[in-house]
Amino acid sequence: MSDPTPPTNRRERLRREMIAEIKLLARQQMTLAGPGAVSLNAIARQLGVSPAAIYRYFDGIGALITELTLEGLSALENKIKQSLTHAAPLGLRAELRAIGLAYWEWAIENRADFMLMNAYPVPGYEPPEEIIEPAVQKVFVLFLDVLQRAYQAGKLNIPDISHLANQPHWESYQKYDQLWREKYSVAVPLAVYHYGFAGLSLFNGMVLLHMQQRFAPAFPDGVEIELSAFLDRIGL
Repeated sequence: MSDPTPPTNRRERLRREMIAEIKLLARQQMTLAGPGAVSLNAIARQLGVSPAAIYRYFDGIGALITELTLEGLSALENKIKQSLTHAAPLGLRAELRAIGLAYWEWAIENRADFMLMNAYPVPGYEPPEEIIEPAVQKVFVLFLDVLQRAYQAGKLNIPDISHLANQPHWESYQKYDQLWREKYSVAVPLAVYHYGFAGLSLFNGMVLLHMQQRFAPAFPDGVEIELSAFLDRIGL
């Protein structure tokens, strides 16, 4: 019996399968030795094809790394959204706790993607900020949205930080304030942004400490403790 699948569909399926294999092998390389270890030549050898064949699917190492980074950020965004769906009926504290735990769990389960998200160096690769930054912001907006709702409900107990206005980087906060207002309809005082950045920095740092095997006995219980302490500090 002849194959009923149209040739064009079959070619597209094979193309998708090859792209998936290339990305799988790249992630394996990153997991073992970091993003800097990704090698198109090594991937070609593992696949049994010529290095030139890889360029039919990715226009060099930069295109591959960029796609992997975007995929990872999209997966993290979806993980957080799912956690928020389950936590929403339980209140704002539960939502913020869910974000922190989702971030932690995703990073531990996806070490290679987490390293890319944190801009581990790849020789000869400069992340295209105009492509990567919007994907990063979409993740942070999920966190800021909960903080905004908590602020509007009068639930937050965040100290005023206007005395920091003379600091060198204060203008950066003001630029982000304009960005969130115009692009994402998130509008909260700069102090709330400050604690938003502080919260994500905390979770990010805990993951890095875990991956570097620092203070290993504190994990994963330490994550729960630090997360609860952060929520207490901001009044939730």
